[in-house]
Formats: sequence, C-alpha cells, structure tokens
Amino acid sequence: MSGSYHQYAGYIKTKLGELTDDSALKDSGRDQQLLGKLHRFVGTLRSVREATTADFNRKRLESQAICRKHGGRLLDVASDFVEDMKKALLK
Repeated sequence: MSGSYHQYAGYIKTKLGELTDDSALKDSGRDQQLLGKLHRFVGTLRSVREATTADFNRKRLESQAICRKHGGRLLDVASDFVEDMKKALLK
C-alpha cells in the first residue's frame, strides 16, 4: 500500500484513539503514520536514484559519442603539441 494511505489511516486511528481514550489505538495510529512517512521517503529515494542513473547513462553515452567523433583529432593535436614542445626545448 502507498505511503499516503498509511499516513491517513494512521491519522484516523490516532484521532479515534484520542476520542475513545484508547492508548493502544493511538499508538497503533502513530506507528502507521510513521510507516507511511517511511514508505513515501523510500519512494522519493527510488525516484531520485532512477533519475540520477538515467542522467548518468545519458551523459556517458554522449561522452562516448563525442570521443568517437573527435578522438582522432584530439590525439593529432596532442602529438603536434608534444612535437612543438620538443623542438622548443631542444633549441
């Protein structure tokens, strides 16, 4: 069951326990409210985890595509730079 359901059901139990002066019902209601809050929190964490994982995978694929597209040119530029530095240092 969803977290909201547990929270509302717990709230109703707590209020009923207060009206009937039943401490066990009040305690049960508070426990159920806490359970509902935990359910909602876990659901939020799962959503954040899924969104973060999807974003990471998307960025990873974009990075791979950029490397495939420009990787050869980057190596050429780096080797040219190294050659220029060797020439400058050996003068």
